Order: sequence, then structure tokens, then C-alpha cells
Amino acid sequence: MKFKFGLAVFYLLLLNSVGYAQKDSSAQQHISDSIYNRIARSGAHSYFSHRWQNYYDSLLKIEPDNAQYWQLKAMPYFKHRQYEVGMQFLDKAVAIDPKEWLQYRGFIYCIFAKNYTAAITDYSLFKKQYGVQVRMEHSTNFYLGLSYLMLNKLDSAKYFFEEDITNSKESSIHFMNWFYLGIIQYEKEHYEKAIEYFDKTLKEYSTFSDAQYYKAKCLRYLHKDKEAKELLLLSRENFMKGYTFTEDNVVYELYPYQISKWYFLL
Repeated sequence: MKFKFGLAVFYLLLLNSVGYAQKDSSAQQHISDSIYNRIARSGAHSYFSHRWQNYYDSLLKIEPDNAQYWQLKAMPYFKHRQYEVGMQFLDKAVAIDPKEWLQYRGFIYCIFAKNYTAAITDYSLFKKQYGVQVRMEHSTNFYLGLSYLMLNKLDSAKYFFEEDITNSKESSIHFMNWFYLGIIQYEKEHYEKAIEYFDKTLKEYSTFSDAQYYKAKCLRYLHKDKEAKELLLLSRENFMKGYTFTEDNVVYELYPYQISKWYFLL
């Protein structure tokens, strides 16, 4: 459904129809629901539309303490890589509802903004206050491990990935835990141990080009050149077919140690 009125006109008409809603919480809810429903029904107003911001500005005039509205206002900026702009709005969501949005902000720092120290601060505080929870496909401990890995604090990273595995049922251990434990051993130059972890990864995701690539590098360092070359060619083939990271947000950001096509030129 296209928005037939200018946003300001629509907003004023709604306010007048309920006798100025600031004095009536049910009327306020009616107005915010009306605007929100128009956003939801209108496929034309994507994250990247200017109207998206206008809609949420209107909603926040009515419900300034609605943490999710602040998060939804922030989200398009992160996808545009305007991290500092988006963070000022996400900070408001965290201040209103830290249980819901503190760990999410840690994820944005870790995967989008690449501010790993800030990510550790958020995830550590969340863990202390609310315990370990799964959000954005992985647990609190997983993202703590990932953040320490990207700060080259390998022992701390190893601790949190192993804690994540220990606290998981065997059937629910995500293959990315094995992958990043393999990366840690690769960075430590423990190539045989790294291969063990990459093999565990590939047991779960046999065409995972990134794991094949790093395993091939380990094999090369172990002077198993023929095996390394064969695996590197297979990695490139699978990469070209799209067998890489499966995280939802990989369409917006490269994840730590995710390969790209130029890796095969090195």
C-alpha cells in the first residue's frame, strides 16, 4: 500500500482524530500502531528508504521509550556502514532495555563496526547480568571468543570457544566453533591440531570453502604440497559455487577470517 499523504499531514490527522494523544495512552497506541502497520504493509519502504527514518521519527515522537523503535531506526545505518550514526540510536535502545539490546549491540560492535574491545565490554556485562544466551545465531561465549580472537588474544579466545562447546549439547555444537578453534591453532602455528579442528568443521559442512582453504595452508606448512594443492583447488571450486559462511548477516559484512576471491591469488 502506498503512503498517499505526506507524513506530516498523516501524523497531524491522526493526532486530531483522537484529541491529541499525549493525554491518552490508548490513543497514543492507536497512532503508533497505525504508523507501524503502514510500515509493515508497505513493501516499498525498505531499510534504505528515506521514509523508513521518517516513519520511525514519527513513532518515537509518540513512544520515545520504545526500545525496539530506536533499534529499528538504527539498523539501516549499520547496513549502510554508517556505524557511528546508527550507534547513537542503538545506545538509546540499550539504555531503555539492556536485557533485550545490550547483547545485540555487542554483536554490532563485533561483526559490523569491528570494535572488538567495545564488543567484549557489552558481552561481558550481559553475561554477568543475564547469563549466557543465544542471539544472532550464536551464544554470548561465541562472540566473546570471536572478539578476543580479533584482538589476537588467542588463549582468551580459545577459552570462550571451548566454554561454548562445553555448555552445548553435542548435537547442537555449531561447526563455526570448530572452525575458529582451528583458526586459533593455525595462528599458533600448531598446524596438525588446526587440521583436526578443520576436519571436525568439514564433517558438518563438507563443502565449506573457508575451512578447506585454511586446512590447505596448514598442509602446505607441513610440506604436504600435493595434498595442499588439491585441497586449495577444491576450496576455490566450492568458493565459486557459493559454499562459504552461512551466517545471515554475511550479505552485509565479511566475518572474521572469511576468505574472498583474492585469497586464491596469494
